[in-house]
Amino acid sequence: MVSRRSFLQAVAAALAAPIIDLRQHVPRENLMLNFCDQDYMRYNLQQPFGHGSLTYATDSLAMIRTELLNRSEVGEMRIPPVDRVWHDHWNPIGQWRELDDGMLIPTITREYQMCPKCCGERVSYGEAFPPYPDSEELARLHHWDPDDNMLRNRSCDVCHGLDYECAGFSDVLGVHHSSFMLKRIAALPNAMVCRSASVDHAVLFRADGFEGISLGCSDKEDNE
Repeated sequence: MVSRRSFLQAVAAALAAPIIDLRQHVPRENLMLNFCDQDYMRYNLQQPFGHGSLTYATDSLAMIRTELLNRSEVGEMRIPPVDRVWHDHWNPIGQWRELDDGMLIPTITREYQMCPKCCGERVSYGEAFPPYPDSEELARLHHWDPDDNMLRNRSCDVCHGLDYECAGFSDVLGVHHSSFMLKRIAALPNAMVCRSASVDHAVLFRADGFEGISLGCSDKEDNE
């Protein structure tokens, strides 16, 4: 996958914006939670934020924005340079296409791919810290991390917590894109996709009241 850092390029000045408290009972707002990130270190991306009249959510691999009526603002946060990101990426080329079921089917195998169902989800092994979870072999296979006592989710019925070696990427108008990451775009009402004329590995998307950018792979060589 493309580097997360390349999506949020360094800027000298930090921007501050209101934190938006999404109401999960409002379907339009709840859809944006799928684009937030719990682990990104450079910015706090756990919650959407306001910039002008628009509300944004991003995990540095994708960014979505919409206009929310009567949004709930709860504090302030440092935000990435969203205007610059949008200017650099939002340049639709060609026709907008419906994000249909065919585009969601993983057909491409690449290096460093994640399971299309759980995306390499990690779960806690519990409160105790044994030398290894059950065995050294199990710890290696499921990528156990002794620092947080977590390993890949063995309950996933697709990858079973192991390295995923089958197709995990989809072809979206010529862009190799994580099939798992496409699901959150497909969940938007009447989602459409398009290529970016300025960034060849960016997929642009729009839906009823939403628009956004999602990054695929920066080259088109696969390992099939």
